[in-house]
Amino acid sequence: MKELPFNQSKPVEQISKPYQGWTVDTGVFELVRPFLALTQWEAKNLKLENGVPSQPPSFAHFDEIGITEVRKLQGILPQFARSEAQNYAPNTAELLKMVENHPEATLYGYYVGPQRGDERITFEGFTVYGFKNWKVPMEYSRSRYRELWQEVCETLELENSDYPPDEIRLSGRINHKGEPEWVFWWD
Repeated sequence: MKELPFNQSKPVEQISKPYQGWTVDTGVFELVRPFLALTQWEAKNLKLENGVPSQPPSFAHFDEIGITEVRKLQGILPQFARSEAQNYAPNTAELLKMVENHPEATLYGYYVGPQRGDERITFEGFTVYGFKNWKVPMEYSRSRYRELWQEVCETLELENSDYPPDEIRLSGRINHKGEPEWVFWWD
């Protein structure tokens, strides 16, 4: 794989628009690197250090971005990247704020590396523990689904309540407090 040149010392305030390597220069790649889930091809073709890529992949999913990483992202993510959104999902800025206000939530999504023209970090959804009072409709009901989403938005202080996720479900996992894990995903 060709080594890509990057300037890792450029202050985030000076970055007003995307350019090849911005995720590396700002530290975004370094932050998500331990959370990347590589395909077999990527794992075979990328240089790995302790199972983690040393070079940015062209594409990889990640999950479990929690409060510690969100606080770091708040300091390194350029303004243009904060408006990024997965289709009708809340944008990056809103999701980061939600995790700061509700540290029991984590974000997941994908990283697009500098090898591609659409380099970015995108959050496809989030997970959150708790909220035993929320109920997933047994049979799909558009109105009940929207009601649940409105309740979620009010509880988690999300503003983008017009477009519910494509999927709201319980993961089947329970935390040490006996609270269920909820999954919210936008296609």
